[in-house]
Amino acid sequence: MAATREVLSRDVLKWLQSLDLTYPVKNLRRAFSNGFLVAEVLSHYSNDIQMHAFDNGTALKRKLANWEMLSKFFRKHNIPVSQSQIEGLVHAKRGAAVPFIEFLYTFLTRKPVKKRKRRGAPALAGAEGAPTPDFAKPTASKLIKEALTMTEDELVQDREVRAAINQETIRHHLEEKREHMRMTKTSGRGGAGESISRRGTSSMRGSSGRRRESGGRRSGVVEIKEVSRSKDGRVGRGGGGAADGGDTSRADYDAMDGALLDDNEMAHLELLGDESDGAGLGVTGGHSVVAMMNEEVERALKDTEVYTVFEPRDAPISSFLEHLRTIPANAAGAVFLGILERTTEFTEVFLRESSVPVDEMLGRESGHERGGGGQFAAFSRVMLSALQFSPALSAFEHACHVMCSVGQQLVAVSPAAAWALFEDAVLPKLVARLASVQAARGLLLKVVLSFSDNTPAAHLLVITKMVEYRGVLSKKNALVPCLLVLFRMEPAFDGPLLTTYVQHADAGLTNTVPSVRIAALALLTHVCTSSSVQRSIANGLLASSAVFDYVLPYVEHMAGIAADANWQVQAQLLCLTGFLLERLPSRHPSERGIYALVEDVLAPSSPISVKKIGLATLAPCLRAHPSLGLHYVLVLLSLPHPLRDSLIRAEAVPFVVASHSLCVQDYTLPPPVHTWSPLVIANAIVLLTQERGLDNLEREHMAVLRAAVRTEARSLDSSAVSEWSRVWSVLHEYVFVGLCDDEVCGETVGVLQELFLLVPGLIMDSLTTHRPTLIGCLRMLIRMGSLTSQQMTADWLASLFNQGGSWQQVVGQLMLSSSPSEVGRQGAPLQRLQAMVQQFAQSQ
Repeated sequence: MAATREVLSRDVLKWLQSLDLTYPVKNLRRAFSNGFLVAEVLSHYSNDIQMHAFDNGTALKRKLANWEMLSKFFRKHNIPVSQSQIEGLVHAKRGAAVPFIEFLYTFLTRKPVKKRKRRGAPALAGAEGAPTPDFAKPTASKLIKEALTMTEDELVQDREVRAAINQETIRHHLEEKREHMRMTKTSGRGGAGESISRRGTSSMRGSSGRRRESGGRRSGVVEIKEVSRSKDGRVGRGGGGAADGGDTSRADYDAMDGALLDDNEMAHLELLGDESDGAGLGVTGGHSVVAMMNEEVERALKDTEVYTVFEPRDAPISSFLEHLRTIPANAAGAVFLGILERTTEFTEVFLRESSVPVDEMLGRESGHERGGGGQFAAFSRVMLSALQFSPALSAFEHACHVMCSVGQQLVAVSPAAAWALFEDAVLPKLVARLASVQAARGLLLKVVLSFSDNTPAAHLLVITKMVEYRGVLSKKNALVPCLLVLFRMEPAFDGPLLTTYVQHADAGLTNTVPSVRIAALALLTHVCTSSSVQRSIANGLLASSAVFDYVLPYVEHMAGIAADANWQVQAQLLCLTGFLLERLPSRHPSERGIYALVEDVLAPSSPISVKKIGLATLAPCLRAHPSLGLHYVLVLLSLPHPLRDSLIRAEAVPFVVASHSLCVQDYTLPPPVHTWSPLVIANAIVLLTQERGLDNLEREHMAVLRAAVRTEARSLDSSAVSEWSRVWSVLHEYVFVGLCDDEVCGETVGVLQELFLLVPGLIMDSLTTHRPTLIGCLRMLIRMGSLTSQQMTADWLASLFNQGGSWQQVVGQLMLSSSPSEVGRQGAPLQRLQAMVQQFAQSQ
């Protein structure tokens, strides 16, 4: 095999150095494996690459995220980069980096790579025809390293072999399980009253060893009593085993202990003690909750192959949770659906226990651990076991639905008892789960609220308990993100509840973790925009000025993060300030502070995503705050041409900016032209020409001015007409001169056409009052302008001439007066228009 070249050519190396990359290239394979420097190279040639979206991390997750965005860029621009090339780069495969960099060099610079020829070079070790000396052979560690960096394509065959081996192993394991169960059933048959005693810890749960003694509560001897099944399918104690054939079914193990999480909060269940039927708790005449869940497992899975791998000595619900990861989603869903349909029965059992003090219901009688027994405690352990799995597993969502159903039914009867049970048995572990699972916080918080009364006071208690519980959420920087999710679920607010949310949001503004600052600002924005807050104001729960009273005092604190490097913090600041400015009373004391905040965050140098969000959110504020107009236009002009045109064109549509965050949703925003104040934009162009002393307007100025004129309402009152006349008195010379500029002529003619549709009298006055200026521009256009510019100008004048009446006279006089001194280019469009005007004049 020929040796792979790992050295860049001189031209390519000089090219990389000229780009002034952020990080030096010391090792080619490592430097380009995460895609960050590839994105930076491409950003020098395309505005579609936004560097703030890329992460210069070395974790595989970061690498794949970067290359996923680069793959979209390659497909969009038809750049031929294969997935195998990307995998080679990601895994730092030898020989992958240099060809790719040389390809980028050729593609971007349109120059071939000059490869030096080596004269008289000796045959390389490992090259074709040359023996490999012992010292050059790879060592074992090198072979292992290269195997670890193999690409997916190279590993496919090896994976197929391993998959076949795994399938055979699983098949063999299932056969052994079936044989073991058959032997267990054969040896387990016996007469009524027969008992089996097994001593030692090895017998506690077969060979798995998961059952263990704890605090002396469990002895080393487990006695299994005969269990009979009645005709209706329910399980009961007694000696009916022989009468029914002596065959102990899987449901017979309901007589054992029920579900219990171990001390490490693992999703394994132990068995409930003899009190699972309710005896000793004052519960009579009912079936235990664990027994009902066992029945649903049997009903859904009894006749399936899944059931054959369950441990015979375990309760079915315990085995179900133990094998939940491998059980098909539809089978697991059937079990949870059956459990969900029986939540009314569960609630009845819990309510029958309600006559017993809560401590007793939860098994905290003398000598008992917290949550050690009771029907609700047993139920909660089963559900918490399911919640230990990944939220991507459907069982997680099913368990949440079951708990919500139970909570709602308990609250409907006794909110105080429901919350007392939940706080003691479930809340501590659910808070820990909230801190560790970001994607499923919405489901978990729905469970919390389902056990609470639907009032602001009750929800304030929920927040207080969540905050107080060992500070778990604060330590994990999850408190404010959780409150953001919880806020969206609130149906109503009163003063104390809203104050609590705002105070926690203010505390989050100074947090060192960006996601917490983002969530804090998003929470304040929701305080301003929430329909629930508005309903609470309408219902008298909050004062009419509640939004400003609660949020404006913290504007000074926001100034401290105006220079935050995280673009989403800046975006959330702009969303919040945009809402405040849109509704802020005129000459409010906080006005200047918010202006300064906007100007600090939204600048021509800001990231593209921040500019797009800021321009969309601040556009509705311009009418009430025209002093922001000049700064707004400067930011708009700083956008790349294609992006700016997409935001201000006539057919502009709402756009989406991806948030890439679990805290906030993607930003769906209207284009600025739909909500801005056209006169404010036009006046900002006037200020720009005056303050900057511009000699002429560029294409981007004309495009923005054209969009402003186009979006102005067609029915203007006298004051608006007067304002536009003042704008035109300053800008008419810039517009007429623009007719002579080939790059600007198209936008200039567009401005004149839109202005004619808006205020026709302004164009008529210009053709008469400012005739010398326009004649000079037309003469220059005839002598020096391109045929394209002449054609566009001639078409505009012809459209005015065809209006008839006084328009024909004014345009005719203009064209007859603008005849050039020298004769040339007789076929030019403007000269043809002159000829048409002369012919018309002679016919008159």
